[in-house]
Amino acid sequence: TMAAQALGAMADHKSASEVEALIEIFDGTEDPGLKVSAALALAGIGTPEACAFLVEVSQRGDSDADLALSVLPLVLSTYAQESLIHVVRDSDLPQATRVAAVSALQYQGSPNVRTVLLNMGISTSDTELREALALALAEDGDGQERQPQGTQGEEVERRI
Repeated sequence: TMAAQALGAMADHKSASEVEALIEIFDGTEDPGLKVSAALALAGIGTPEACAFLVEVSQRGDSDADLALSVLPLVLSTYAQESLIHVVRDSDLPQATRVAAVSALQYQGSPNVRTVLLNMGISTSDTELREALALALAEDGDGQERQPQGTQGEEVERRI
């Protein structure tokens, strides 16, 4: 649709100023295609504000939460790194949200991220989180920045 194409263009610009408009579109529409496009655009922009919104939505306990959990691992921007690290460390957040943040961080090969993931792997007693951390660390063995397989849309389609 024309609206979905416009949202894609917003994501391509990766402009932080468009995050608020994307949040309003996400929360204001019942059209599933627009919701997916807005969520993908937010993940693509990847600012701390976009990341925080996706984390908040992931806790709603509805279909929007499922969508947010599906796109959160696609936040690849280094601008969201600190926000994602905070999510992984926050034991008050739901396990699924923390695991999704680990999935996003595994593609960011910075030494800081690797150290955080290693420390979390040592200190957490949460089995699922520990498994996600081990996978993330195994995928990032050479410190190179990783990209997820397929396009963002294909990845979301597989998860939904």
